[in-house]
Amino acid sequence: MNQPGPARARSRRLPTVLLALLLLVGSTATAPVAHADSWTIVPLSTWWHEGWEDNTLVPPSLSDYMRTLGYVRMRGEFGAATAFQNNPAYPQRELTLMWHEGRQDDYITATNDGRAAGFSAGYKYVMTLGYVFANPGYQGTVPLTQWWHPGRGDNLLAATRATEDAARAAGYVFVRVEGYGWIY
Repeated sequence: MNQPGPARARSRRLPTVLLALLLLVGSTATAPVAHADSWTIVPLSTWWHEGWEDNTLVPPSLSDYMRTLGYVRMRGEFGAATAFQNNPAYPQRELTLMWHEGRQDDYITATNDGRAAGFSAGYKYVMTLGYVFANPGYQGTVPLTQWWHPGRGDNLLAATRATEDAARAAGYVFVRVEGYGWIY
């Protein structure tokens, strides 16, 4: 099984990104989108930092901040529910943000296998970013695919064909489907 993160450490100041992501909880700057079935959705976008060879996902409220760190917004990826809804017909998974202090790297997963891989590689649980569906079939959702680049030591969570194609072209390898999020 692929482990998140390489042995090499990145020289960057990403703890500030982590702090910014923590501000997501309870943030009024990100206006959640109301879904037709009364789900409240927060859109997440993929951002890329060329110098750090790093991908991450953040809500719109952090766009200006990500630009100051040198990240470039690539595209809107998917939406995650802001609250868990106990509906046995549509089981949900927690979208978990993990952090590796030594690598200064974040990792986002929604499966038990993903969390186990993160913990075994030295990542720590930080927070729940939202909730995604465990199974396909809910109208308006797409698969969230986890990708890994062994040379960069970078994980990438994708929900669009464009992101998956870019991942393949850059040498990322498919790891697993993490769940299903709303089309952005």
